[in-house]
Amino acid sequence: MIVARLAVVNTVFAFTSWNRTLRTPTAVESSIINGTMPEQIVRLAWLFPSERLSWPPGLGFSVAAGGTYIVQLRCRQHRGRAGNQG
Repeated sequence: MIVARLAVVNTVFAFTSWNRTLRTPTAVESSIINGTMPEQIVRLAWLFPSERLSWPPGLGFSVAAGGTYIVQLRCRQHRGRAGNQG
């Protein structure tokens, strides 16, 4: 009973917070958030003692994280230019 209650409460909390966070960003920002899920999974797997991060996945993780960072920088630059024009 306790496990079922925790599962329901955690699921409701997770989906509610996920839906609220996806209401305000643009489509590009939302796709960036969704695209970082594999990176988040790698980070969580690396935190657990039984998981080791070898160099090929580590390289892929670094490339994906770098791409996300570049897109975020470009979005900020674009927003800055759009704000100065208005």
